[in-house]
Amino acid sequence: MENGEALENGEGVLDDPVAFFHFIGPENPNDMENGVPADAPPPAAAAEHVNEVPNSPLDLNLPPTPDFSGKKIILVVTGAPAAKGVIQICEVFRQFNAQIQVVVTDDSLKFFDRRLLSESAYVYADADQIEWKEKTLEIVHLVDWADALVVAPLSLKHMSMISVGLVDDIASEVCRSWPYGPRLDQFGFEIPPKPAVFFVQVTGPNRITRAINHNYYQLQNWGVRIFDGMPATPMQLVAQVFNALNGVNG
Repeated sequence: MENGEALENGEGVLDDPVAFFHFIGPENPNDMENGVPADAPPPAAAAEHVNEVPNSPLDLNLPPTPDFSGKKIILVVTGAPAAKGVIQICEVFRQFNAQIQVVVTDDSLKFFDRRLLSESAYVYADADQIEWKEKTLEIVHLVDWADALVVAPLSLKHMSMISVGLVDDIASEVCRSWPYGPRLDQFGFEIPPKPAVFFVQVTGPNRITRAINHNYYQLQNWGVRIFDGMPATPMQLVAQVFNALNGVNG
């Protein structure tokens, strides 16, 4: 089955949570040189490396009926074809008792019916927030509200923006504001980081260049659980978020 096929046709929502993901980063994300692993392959080889498929699926150790127990999720959807699966993803999150709010980019809206999405979750869109740049406090409250940040799919455009802190829409502002690492509260006490899970989708003629690898490794170095490609079913995506919230490797 091709990546994202089940998302496109709505099949397999309740399949066993087995993921066919592949990291392209080093086992130790701190083993970096100028933001890129010292042993990173050249661009042509990197493209082949990204398309490798694991020999066997990864066991996610997910309970038979995962319960998010009211955990709060921000789902950011950017402009890549797998965005058409966002409605099914929201439905699976809700099925397992997660609260979810969705942030969509303008270029993602061509892949799904926003009216149907609004039936599953509250939706933030730039078209509704004309003066979103003046609503930084609302974005801060949204980030504080959430227990986990999920970006699925993450386009190369937004991966580049997020990795260097650029902002030109609500989605990138939310991602820039997210506490990837420990931070201090107003009294000087450390607040632990919150999990972030990103699923990168490479589309069209894009090549995996060294610049793209740099952005990928930068996010990974922040502590983001970043995956190459969308999972085959919404259930597999939800499984990765569940594991991130519970500190399970996978």
